[in-house]
Amino acid sequence: MAESLVSNSNIYDVIFFIVGAFGTFLGISVIVIVLTQSPESMRTYKRFIINYTIFDMLFAFTLGVLVKPDPLFPFSGAYINGFFKYLGEPGAVVSDVAIVNSAGYAMSTQCYCIMYRFAVLQTNPKYMDALLSWTTWIVAYLISFAVTGGTYFIFDKVQPPQKDIPAKIIQALANFPGIPLPEFEGQLLLYLDYNSQYSKYAGAFVFIGFLAAEAISIGCVFLILRQLETKKASFSKATYKLHRQLTVALGIQLSMPILFIITPVTYGIIMTYIQGPTNTLAGRLAIMYIDLYGASNSVVTLYFVKPYRMFIIQKIKSFASFVTCGNYQCQFSSSSPQSLMAYNLAGRLAIMYIDLYGASNPVVTFYFVKPYRIFIIQKFKSFASVVTCGKYGNSTEVISVMAAESTLVSYQS
Repeated sequence: MAESLVSNSNIYDVIFFIVGAFGTFLGISVIVIVLTQSPESMRTYKRFIINYTIFDMLFAFTLGVLVKPDPLFPFSGAYINGFFKYLGEPGAVVSDVAIVNSAGYAMSTQCYCIMYRFAVLQTNPKYMDALLSWTTWIVAYLISFAVTGGTYFIFDKVQPPQKDIPAKIIQALANFPGIPLPEFEGQLLLYLDYNSQYSKYAGAFVFIGFLAAEAISIGCVFLILRQLETKKASFSKATYKLHRQLTVALGIQLSMPILFIITPVTYGIIMTYIQGPTNTLAGRLAIMYIDLYGASNSVVTLYFVKPYRMFIIQKIKSFASFVTCGNYQCQFSSSSPQSLMAYNLAGRLAIMYIDLYGASNPVVTFYFVKPYRIFIIQKFKSFASVVTCGKYGNSTEVISVMAAESTLVSYQS
């Protein structure tokens, strides 16, 4: 199957379609279940769940149907095989705009949920009234659509003209001996030019913006959980549990862009920039993995919100009874001690997992910044030498350090 994914683009297209269809099915299922199974206490929150679920599906639809990128690893580009390829030259820019903005909307609509979870804990009803006002929603989306339109002009400068891309790839081909030249005839290509200062600034701005939004959002979830705990006495037991379930689910969903979008994109950019070992299979698997982002959010919603989870369980039990002509009944209930223990464990593990966010950044810093990494390695060697009485840890490593004026001068010039 792995070799087929590399050699047969038709199989890749079919699997890509299945992944996108699965995410779309889950998204539609979430919307139907939210509309029909939400308790009265979630009446005002339903539109927020539906809002971000729609944009999760839109991201999956954009990536898997409208753009359908087929990566050109080890080159920093991709074929456009979706409907946007029929737009001609502007289709490449539209593809950039669509991918970045649909991902941005998928993440920003989760921020609206954070605002709601904050407002519901406030004693002043003005916060909730402002958040639920349709005027607020209309103004917010008008501003968002204006920003979206403006990004076209940004990516119009980031995306090179199609006639210039073959020359750029041929120039980069010298760094990858043995790699065949991609087909250019009749193809529409996405391409990220690492030599363009404008591309570097635009890419850094988008990347830092996504990371900042994620960091702030996850921090807000912790603050909301603390505030919810302090106001626990003002809620009924059932309402408190529902608020906590929704907040925990939101916190996990906020980590999904890091896992499904930021991590694989960052890896791909780093590997192509440093000319690391990459191949078409890795690129295609990464694209399909990113396309699972919307499905992951739907799964979290259906599992961590008890009314939705119970509805799914009942449907599974009914289906099992139907296909076995009533001979088999699923013997599980969310009210049993075992299932309650499993649910509490999953929630606690999820919170601890989110709490690892702060530790992950120092680890990345220590590893990817060479002077810091070498310092840590030397300290480990010294420690190993002490505890083993000099038996281990004395080996020396020759480390080449870039001259301060070598690459930096050429980069600035």
